[in-house]
Amino acid sequence: MHTPLLILFILITGALQAECYYTTHALTLEVHTDKDQFVGYLEVSACDLNLDSVAVDGYLLQILSQDGKLYYFTDRIEYTYCTLPEADCPDDERIPEFLYFNEDSIAVEQVQQIRLADLTSLDSWTGIVSHHTLADTTWLHNIPLEVYDLGAGRCSARINIYRALDELPSLNAERKQLQADFEKWYAEDESLAFEDELLARLDGLLQRYIKHERVVVVYGCSD
Repeated sequence: MHTPLLILFILITGALQAECYYTTHALTLEVHTDKDQFVGYLEVSACDLNLDSVAVDGYLLQILSQDGKLYYFTDRIEYTYCTLPEADCPDDERIPEFLYFNEDSIAVEQVQQIRLADLTSLDSWTGIVSHHTLADTTWLHNIPLEVYDLGAGRCSARINIYRALDELPSLNAERKQLQADFEKWYAEDESLAFEDELLARLDGLLQRYIKHERVVVVYGCSD
């Protein structure tokens, strides 16, 4: 028979494991070599990073290196959007996502020290699925013209549009019908077969949005 303390320990451990599974840490690293220092960016699962150990000498290099190298990105864009489907909102009501560019690496033996300069915790089940470049920083921080949420149940998408689109009336008509079908399924049916059909339609519609310039799509599915 399990004791109350053991049961409590199991429950707490399970809750912590579930929390880390759904969390990713976006890291800004200061990497020091014998010749210079530079900044690198990467993301790591919260399950793989012990925050109490990041200041321990050698810990970050040990857990972040692979096959004798430290892999990182040299450039990053932080993109934020409102929790609710609104064009603008206060900073404390915005959700961050990151776009990474220019992957690089350095041999472990060349690294003298790694310092964690910044950490941002993110939901691991969402991410930007539209395609962007560093040049998109000229408009990614603007206020979008149109904002839509789409989906229900396990999967959902945020669509932020930053320019007028000729195809928008057609896209929006299909989006409204799909959203109505999602809500009907969520309220009445919830069969897996119909959900698969809805998700296939969702994927096809998102691809039509994504093909346009100055459109950001954030998408994710939970277990």
